[in-house]
Amino acid sequence: MAEAPLLTAQQEVELGTLVQQLVKWEAVRVHLEERIGRPPAVEEWAMAVNPSMPTDEFQKRLAECRHAKSSMIHSNMRLVASVAKKYSRLGVSTQDLIQEGAVGLIRAIEKFDPTRGFRFATYATWWIQQSVFRAVAFHSRMIRLPMHMHNLLNKVRLARRAHVIKTGVQPTEQELADQLDVPLSKLRLALRSSQRISSSSAPVRMAKRGSGFEVGGTTLEDLDLDPGASGVSVDRNPEQVVETLMFREELRDVLQVLEEEERFVLRLRYGLGIPRRVPVSEIAKMTYQSTKWVKRTEAKALRKLRRPYQQLRLSPYSTSVATLSRAMQAQQALLDSRAASDEANGGDAGASFPPDMPLT
Repeated sequence: MAEAPLLTAQQEVELGTLVQQLVKWEAVRVHLEERIGRPPAVEEWAMAVNPSMPTDEFQKRLAECRHAKSSMIHSNMRLVASVAKKYSRLGVSTQDLIQEGAVGLIRAIEKFDPTRGFRFATYATWWIQQSVFRAVAFHSRMIRLPMHMHNLLNKVRLARRAHVIKTGVQPTEQELADQLDVPLSKLRLALRSSQRISSSSAPVRMAKRGSGFEVGGTTLEDLDLDPGASGVSVDRNPEQVVETLMFREELRDVLQVLEEEERFVLRLRYGLGIPRRVPVSEIAKMTYQSTKWVKRTEAKALRKLRRPYQQLRLSPYSTSVATLSRAMQAQQALLDSRAASDEANGGDAGASFPPDMPLT
């Protein structure tokens, strides 16, 4: 792809003229095949194109036209790749999008009129985008949506991004409906229809194996999606329940890299597994330590959690402040088990660090 040289404006005109001639000859061949009921021979094709043209001359010019078309395809594949990369995160692989974009490029070459005076890339971009977007609409979902729904969702995506850039906050559904001039009910139908469908047996997280990962981790079937049984608010939909349960499990694993005292301080400071966040002064009294020790322990624990690998594990759950806030609030479903444990053991509340408080 990168080895093919880019074409100049003059080369595009010359090659485009030959391709237009090839398109006309191909149309003659198709008409002749329909008339005689079989694929025509080269001599019959040459006679139908121009009775005065020798067959050898026809074959030579036909090869030149086909080579011109091939040259235009190879020289503009970089344009196809650049357009396909813009849609690579919509559920279809980049390689498949490039193949579909190549189909649009071939169509653009056949329709290109070099006598209009504009560059080929300007004309071909629209055809490539149409082919790529149609491939996304047809193959990105298990249940295909109509094209008008995909067009509306694309407008919603662009409008939401423009609103965030302009105001810094996510727009409401009513604001999107007013901006796109569509009924609110239709917008909600489109957003509800755009929810992805996943197999219940597909892994939602990878299973650890040594220093890496292997397929076969937690699946949707392994998760209890009953909000009441999971300790999650009953007014949440299954997607939010799954997200909360996955966040709990991932957060529990991440906290295991900390020392016991660091984990204890963080759980109290940020309210993980308890109904409220505990101030530094109260933690100092509970641990018989100074406030400087509490702050130093908290800072040390946060430095460990800010390591790139740990941030990468929690990054899918912190795409927005609202999402992270909902997930953190879900960790406060049960009361602090420390008091009950100390009372059962008959020990001093501040004598030692309690066992890990549950995140469920």
